[in-house]
Amino acid sequence: MGAGPTLTEISKVLEEQGFKVYSASEEPRPYLEVYVSEHERAVLIDVGRGTFISLDVYAKCPHGVEGDSSSLSLRELRLHYVGLELQGLYAEVIEGEDLGTEVIGVKGVIDSPISEVAKELRGLVEQLRRAVARLCEPELKS
Repeated sequence: MGAGPTLTEISKVLEEQGFKVYSASEEPRPYLEVYVSEHERAVLIDVGRGTFISLDVYAKCPHGVEGDSSSLSLRELRLHYVGLELQGLYAEVIEGEDLGTEVIGVKGVIDSPISEVAKELRGLVEQLRRAVARLCEPELKS
């Protein structure tokens, strides 16, 4: 079998999804830095056994995020994503700069090649945005 897709080909896949690739390099490991939106960005790094991803998602949280811990499990995020195996990911709450804004940082290794993660990035971002929005909703007490 030949080599996988080049970073140029992977960048094109990302740009077709509406992302802007602002940095890409083959050395020391293949990696891509991507603008997801004006304030959000993702970093994808080929780590041989999979792809390391770092993704920050902003959300308006007028009530803040409940809980004392700044670390969240994916179960707490209620993140169920079927496109990629996400068990190696963890999330943390990063204080938002603006009052009422929270930033959820998601990091970890996905057991898929960088080209597959790139193809699924739009779906992953949308799923994370929904999960963060749920996290920001005030709990309704019955």
